[in-house]
Amino acid sequence: MRNNIDTENKIVPDFRLVAVDETEYYSIPSELSEIKKIYGVYLVDFNSHTYCCELTPSLWLDHLYNTFTVDDSVNDCELLEEIDSWLREVEGSSFYAHVSFVEKDYRFSIIESYPFTEQQIKDYLSGEVVYGELEEEVREYYQGNSCF
Repeated sequence: MRNNIDTENKIVPDFRLVAVDETEYYSIPSELSEIKKIYGVYLVDFNSHTYCCELTPSLWLDHLYNTFTVDDSVNDCELLEEIDSWLREVEGSSFYAHVSFVEKDYRFSIIESYPFTEQQIKDYLSGEVVYGELEEEVREYYQGNSCF
């Protein structure tokens, strides 16, 4: 049976990880003062633009997890685990942001692009895999393989 999917006009997603410096939005407890920066890490499809009642295209930043940095001199594993535990209790939220804002604002860092295999692209273009399934696969990959 053939699929009636228009593969000629189908755009392959361009999933990237984006880290956003969100330190200013946190009240860091004094006992965790070694924290230098707090980042929200988001999954973003740079080929999926949304127009939120305006002419400027926006991207959906899908929150994956939060992470942090400390001074290089900190090597106390218990402290690092305490910070990680505290940060895991804070729920991040997904949001829209203008494409130009994500690409140029100093708080946004594009970490990497997801390395699709040829088979994944072929399956997507043929309709064997739908967008949501592909997105979930990428999401699971990054949640299990933190690169920060």
